[in-house]
Amino acid sequence: MSFEQATDKKIARRLKNGVPQGSILAPCLFNIYISDILTTLSTKLAYADDLALAFTGTDWADVENAMNKDLSTLHTYYHQNLLQLSKEKTVYASYHLNTLDVGRRLHISVDGKTIEFDPNPTYLGVNFDRSLTLEPHLTSMRQKVLSRCALLNRLAGTGWGASVSTLKTSSLALVYLTAEYCSPAWSRSTSTKEVEVAINSALRTITGCLKPAQRNTCQLLQVLPQPQSDETPLPDSP
Repeated sequence: MSFEQATDKKIARRLKNGVPQGSILAPCLFNIYISDILTTLSTKLAYADDLALAFTGTDWADVENAMNKDLSTLHTYYHQNLLQLSKEKTVYASYHLNTLDVGRRLHISVDGKTIEFDPNPTYLGVNFDRSLTLEPHLTSMRQKVLSRCALLNRLAGTGWGASVSTLKTSSLALVYLTAEYCSPAWSRSTSTKEVEVAINSALRTITGCLKPAQRNTCQLLQVLPQPQSDETPLPDSP
C-alpha cells in the first residue's frame, strides 16, 4: 500500500494495552485506570505516568523501610493491572541538612533490583540539587533560552529582518515559554538572575535597545509581560 493510499483510508487499530500516544483523551483515561492505586506510606506525586514518592522521617532506617514497602506495594499493583515499572529510570535521592550523611546510601530495591542513587535527579524536566537551590537547573535553562535568543537574532537582520510583531510573537513562543517552565518551583531561588539575563537579551533584540537599557523599559516598549517568576512569587514559609 502506497503512502497516498494509506493516508486516504482510515485504518482502525485495536489497542490491547496502553493508550494512543498523543491522544487528547489519553491522560484522562490513564488517570481513570489508576484511580484505585493502593495507599502508600509515602506521599505520591504524579503527573500522567510519572510518579514520585516523598517520605519524611527522622531516622534513616524508617525512610528505608517505608520506601521499600511502598515500592513493593506499587510493584504488586502494577503487575495486577498489566502495568510495568521502569526500573532503569527509577532512582532515589535524599535531602537533609546533615553534612556528615552526604555520602550515605540507602538499600532500596524493587523486584530484586537495587534502586540507584542520583544526587541530582530530574523530575518533569526540573533538575533538583542536594541543597534545593535549583542553581544547576537554572544554569541549564539559561543556556537553553540563550540558544533560542540566537535564533531570534537571526530573524532580526538589519537589512532583511522580520517585523517587530513577528519578533515579539517568536520571543513569546521560543523564549518566554521556555523561561517560565515550572516557574513556581524555582521563582524564589537566588539564581533566577540566570534566566533574567537571557530574557533581557531577547527584549533588546526586539526593541533594538542598547545593553545598558533597563529590562522594564524594554518591556514597556513592546508591552511584553513580566516573567511568571516576577508576577506570582510563592508565599513566605510560616
